[in-house]
Amino acid sequence: MTEEFAIVLTAYGALRGRKVTAKAGNSYFSFQGIPYAKPPVGPLRFKVAQPVEPWSGIRNALKEGPCCPQIELIMNLPYRGNEDCLYINVYSPKLPSTGQILNYPVMVWIHGGGFEMGSGDSNIYGPEYLVNENVVVVTFNYRLGIFGFLNVDDGSTPYNVGLKDQVAAFRWVKENISVFGGDPNNVTIFGESAGGASVHFHMLSPVSKGLFHKAILQSGCALNEWKAAAEPQEVAFIVAQKLGCDATDVQGLVSFLSTVSARDLVEKYNEYSASPGEKGSFRPMPEKPIPDDEVFLPTDARELMESRQFCHVPVMIGLNSKETIIFLDMMGVRKNPENVKNLIEHIGMFIPKSMGSNSEQKEKAVKEFYFGQENRNERLVEALIDCTSDMAIARGVEEATKILSEGFFPVFYYNFNFSGKLNIFKHFVNATELSGASHLDELGYLFATPFFNVPEVASDSPEALVRKRMVKLWTNFAKTENPTPKLDPEINVKWPPYNVQNAEYLSITDTLSIQKHYNKERMDFLNNL
Repeated sequence: MTEEFAIVLTAYGALRGRKVTAKAGNSYFSFQGIPYAKPPVGPLRFKVAQPVEPWSGIRNALKEGPCCPQIELIMNLPYRGNEDCLYINVYSPKLPSTGQILNYPVMVWIHGGGFEMGSGDSNIYGPEYLVNENVVVVTFNYRLGIFGFLNVDDGSTPYNVGLKDQVAAFRWVKENISVFGGDPNNVTIFGESAGGASVHFHMLSPVSKGLFHKAILQSGCALNEWKAAAEPQEVAFIVAQKLGCDATDVQGLVSFLSTVSARDLVEKYNEYSASPGEKGSFRPMPEKPIPDDEVFLPTDARELMESRQFCHVPVMIGLNSKETIIFLDMMGVRKNPENVKNLIEHIGMFIPKSMGSNSEQKEKAVKEFYFGQENRNERLVEALIDCTSDMAIARGVEEATKILSEGFFPVFYYNFNFSGKLNIFKHFVNATELSGASHLDELGYLFATPFFNVPEVASDSPEALVRKRMVKLWTNFAKTENPTPKLDPEINVKWPPYNVQNAEYLSITDTLSIQKHYNKERMDFLNNL
């Protein structure tokens, strides 16, 4: 079979992509590994992304660019990546002919991974189901860990360059997406985990204003606590010392870190992260202005939310029912009952700082509320999942939902609670005996995920139906600002916007239903703690 190629002309030069036929039979156009900024290497390490240099001739866009430097802990992968990693991928149902304007809605995906790992690669985020609903899908990489969030005060190193990479990607989309058939004035940004938090940060940033028109936050928001270091500069000195740096001033620190190999930086930072008494991680932070730099996050996310300084756009926001299966599995909880008891004994470490000082009384109240007198291990595991999911994700997401619902546009709240063969993380670690949906699990119902080697599902299976419904809900929202714009026999429910009085949300199981007050007793307990 002859491969079919396609050429588009962007503002920076011509690109050669290919026509792809998906397993489902639909075809779309794929352009991968497109540079959206200059490679952030050498003197550009730790600097804000610079505009990409134009090229002459036709550049191949036939394979993805390398991911950014990282060690992938969840998938247990060794060091990988390259500092030359700022690449974007575009997938379109149809390309415009000369002079034609197609204006497909655009969905720009921000990958998760705790701001330390991940990429926009199609082995986890295959676009075929979404593109089949006539939207243009965009994925990309952004700098991670110390490369994206060094955040030190030397007067010249910008904060949050990982988030500013995302802004550079959005600007590239605004400038170029029409040649792929996309509408630059109808852009939905969506993301999961740290990607969901990133979406929220863009809603809070004056720099991102006007670059997107709708937002979807999945299993993460800026009000969740991302294990951020209170003093990232102190962490940077610790990592540098592990690499042999004897600098005592910040300028010397940055100068040293600018010359170390990417691999050494990632591996020593990872070594620090795994050590007892580590002081938190490199994460998004409020920034101090420096010359010639845009201030992305002028103050704390909570302050911006409480003072209602957020971008008023339609929002979909939600979470999975058993988020922390993923993290507790990494801690060996399912396999070792002693680990369960040990984590319950130290449950105070999960209490968010935003809930005030972690007193013995709070810890005691949490233990009593979630665990009571229970001593059966399987019940303790379920209670531990509920407790940690509530504190790590649910409480922050619900708080964000309430505040965002006071804006000028609708907010649609959901809970994903389906357990099936496409729940990618539960399938990956063989945790199918646990009820509900882990962190990551909804991704198998939006994207093709060949990395996880999930089984094929029959077209009449519950999994295929859930996937069809979720893809339709997400793309309806991208097209119309409403996930259920008209009665649809496949969806068969009208999803109302959230308001604080009714607190209605969409429950996604093997059926769709509208429920009220997500886990009210548990949320009330935490809010009153």
